[in-house]
Amino acid sequence: MVFLILAILAWIALEIWAYIRIARLMNDFLWPIIIQVVISIIGFNRVKAHIGMIKAQAPDKESFQTGMFAAFMANRAGAHVVGIIGGVLMIIPGFITDVIGLLLVLPGLNRLAGKLGNLIIGAVVRASLAKMAGGGFPGAGFPGGFPGFPGGGGGIPGVPKGMGRFPGFAKPDDRRAYPPKIIDTKPEK
Repeated sequence: MVFLILAILAWIALEIWAYIRIARLMNDFLWPIIIQVVISIIGFNRVKAHIGMIKAQAPDKESFQTGMFAAFMANRAGAHVVGIIGGVLMIIPGFITDVIGLLLVLPGLNRLAGKLGNLIIGAVVRASLAKMAGGGFPGAGFPGGFPGFPGGGGGIPGVPKGMGRFPGFAKPDDRRAYPPKIIDTKPEK
């Protein structure tokens, strides 16, 4: 916690130093502030645009979560998340954060960083699903895999062949050996 506070204070000091250097280079203290305001407006518009692009992926065109899932499945979520992060960095006052934000918003670097973003989002989704279901996937919280899972857990890394069904669970071929019983439920007249 102390390291985090020191890192934030060091970052603020670095931003102040960069502002003073730029103000001296421009021989004016007002223009750097105007530039910061303009870059913040551009960053806000970038965040708004990327959130709109994510929502446009959703079938109802309104839900951010559904749109994020659709963008993730289309392999575009990483670029949108990186664009949002870049826009937020542009909104934060400071020239160093603005430069980093501008680099993340540029189309070529956005796509490149978006690939890394897709990998990170995939890892977060896998970890969330594993925690939600009580273990690792597939089969998550069930010992040996999901009951009735085709193959009985075979072919799943880390699950021994034959595992994945509860004892006495019907296998797909058991229908021929045990035909269904017909029970007459009509009352007699």
